[in-house]
Amino acid sequence: MEFEKPISLIGDRRGKHLALLIIAVIILVWVGNLIFFYSQQLAQPIFFRHYYALNVYNDVNFSLYYLANRSLDKEISYIEIPGLEISPRQEVYKENEYSHHLLKQINVTVERGELEKQLAQGDFKFNEIIAHLSSGETITLPVGEINFQWIDTKSPLSNQVVKSSTSNEGYTLWRAESAVKVKAMTYRFKELLGDHLEITLNKKLPLQLEQGDTLKVNYRFLFDDDNVVAAKSYYHIDPLLEVETGNDGTLTVTGEHLTYMPYFTNADIRKFVKQKGDSQ
Repeated sequence: MEFEKPISLIGDRRGKHLALLIIAVIILVWVGNLIFFYSQQLAQPIFFRHYYALNVYNDVNFSLYYLANRSLDKEISYIEIPGLEISPRQEVYKENEYSHHLLKQINVTVERGELEKQLAQGDFKFNEIIAHLSSGETITLPVGEINFQWIDTKSPLSNQVVKSSTSNEGYTLWRAESAVKVKAMTYRFKELLGDHLEITLNKKLPLQLEQGDTLKVNYRFLFDDDNVVAAKSYYHIDPLLEVETGNDGTLTVTGEHLTYMPYFTNADIRKFVKQKGDSQ
């Protein structure tokens, strides 16, 4: 006669415990991911800091960059610039995608006529923009410092060669179109940048240039990545040369832009969001 083997209650219980443990781990992981996801969501778009010195000849074009949630729950529809009567022309583009955010770019065009009203009283700048969101909200957001300035278009110096690289360094080669004395060179945001911008000339100032002589200006941006907000800001700076000619006296002339465009990884974005949150 054959007897059935007894069912092992111990083994059955162990299997149930293991299954429950696996389910609990899955739930904990899911909850943890959900908590992290919501911790990364922005209450509103965040603009990176922009430090621009823009020369006004005709209409002026520039770009502003900001972070938005991938869900685009609070997208920017359009912006206004305080001090300008007419909203600038603008287009919004998606620049890049990250785990929880989108890097977006607003290309802005301000008409010369609008700037003339402000520049008649001196240089014009703004630090904030008024953003109109798709949710119907209107908020004011900091963007850094955007400067507009008139520069004399009569220049005894011309740019012969302009070179820049993805490593945020380059040079400009100037040529004297007539005899000129170069007295000094400066640029906006000098105190802000400090040692983060290195500029060297191949000749010491002041110096006398005869027609056909050249002057080379080398530049390099240097940032400590520990300070993500500073290292991941946007810079667009025109060097200003104070020159003296026999006919026109002392002039301030400008060269090509010194531009810094940051690169972002997912880790950079997380650190940037955390630093911005801590500074609120």
